[in-house]
Amino acid sequence: MTTNEIVLLITGLLVGANLTSIWHGILDLRQATRDLEATQQASREVAGDEFLNSLELYRIQHRYGLVP
Repeated sequence: MTTNEIVLLITGLLVGANLTSIWHGILDLRQATRDLEATQQASREVAGDEFLNSLELYRIQHRYGLVP
């Protein structure tokens, strides 16, 4: 191999490694975004469940005259 071919081979390997690293970073960022959205959705569901449970408790208390 000539010097130019060796330089091109090394350059190609380095560029490929950098592109692979960037691609994995993008995929990790997308996964982190999906995880954050799932966490926020779960938090909203828990808050909704707590609200509905407290509303049901209020209705039961009100039905039996326990709430002034």
